Amino acid sequence: MSTPTNTQQLAEPEENEAQLHDLVRLVAVAAVAGALTGVVGGLFRTLLEDMHEALTTVMSYWHDLDAAGALVPGWMWALLLGGACMGLSRWMVRLAPLAGGSGIQHVEGVFHDVAKPAPLRVLPIKFIGGLLAMAPGSALGREGPTVQMAAVIGNVCGEVARLCRADRFLLYTAVAGSGLAVAFNTPLAGLAFVNEEVSRSVTLRRTLVTLTAVATAMLSFWSIYGNTLEFQVSSPEIPSFAALGAMTVLGALCGVMGAGYNQTVLGALNRFDSFTVLSPEIKATLIGMLIGNLDFSNLFILLGDPPAGTALTLAELKKAGVPVFAYGNFLTVALNFLILALAIFLMVKQINRLKRNAPAPAPAAAPATPEDVLLLREIRDSLRQNG
Repeated sequence: MSTPTNTQQLAEPEENEAQLHDLVRLVAVAAVAGALTGVVGGLFRTLLEDMHEALTTVMSYWHDLDAAGALVPGWMWALLLGGACMGLSRWMVRLAPLAGGSGIQHVEGVFHDVAKPAPLRVLPIKFIGGLLAMAPGSALGREGPTVQMAAVIGNVCGEVARLCRADRFLLYTAVAGSGLAVAFNTPLAGLAFVNEEVSRSVTLRRTLVTLTAVATAMLSFWSIYGNTLEFQVSSPEIPSFAALGAMTVLGALCGVMGAGYNQTVLGALNRFDSFTVLSPEIKATLIGMLIGNLDFSNLFILLGDPPAGTALTLAELKKAGVPVFAYGNFLTVALNFLILALAIFLMVKQINRLKRNAPAPAPAAAPATPEDVLLLREIRDSLRQNG
């Protein structure tokens, strides 16, 4: 039996010491990247909230213009603002194509080595473009831009620290998790995002780096922007058996509606992309004009003279008993009906397509012949031979 030489006994501690040194270095870089993510992500969500409040004030002013009979109605300014913000946001993607989309899918692609990490120029474009797209009221989440910006910060910190390629990729996804934690002020969500959504596996090294990035990100975020509760949930009451049945039915309906909604969104995106006559910027401008700022429910036509001092809003006019033709409500109901109908149509179409692609059932096997019939056949065959 061979015994380890003195050279091997000295090499093993040196190798372990080098691995420990690399891990400590990686954790230190993750701490710095997480702290920067807390600053940038916190600034992004703060500016987004401030811009939304400012735009709400501007919208109220434009509504007053409508009441005063301005030459250019307020809803026209709202359309122009929504279209300009969306169009400019889409144009900025030309400067950095990787800034397009949510950003989370790109982070997952980098982890699976099917995409390259986003460069530093993606960060300001994602920051400004995200504000322009979401502030007017578009239905976009702040988690996507924050996650990608955090991943860019992690990648830049890894390059500055001259980490190896494997550690940079690990840092890219780990710091991305800290971005999700900052976006929703939920530290554990960042760790769950990295382990469940991105890597779908748990390792000690990845968990340690992710926890470090999340911890420093939340510390910097809380110290600068404060720590406020995002969701307040009271203790639920124990439901009755009838309520449990209703909840079960409601859950099933919501699942069907969610599937239909997903198919509607994907189908609309595919159809919109296939329409190549207009440039992407013009398409985004039209979308912003149509749905970015327009509130159909507040559109109405006066059918009578309001009392003196009554605000010319739909709620106040109805309260004062003034007859109005609230055609905005009709437009809202009609639009909701069309969206729901399209969702059901696409869902049924998908189900029918799956049925057509399903393999045909195998032909049923012939039933076994009873033993008495087999015996009679043998007797018959024997009589024929002897006859």
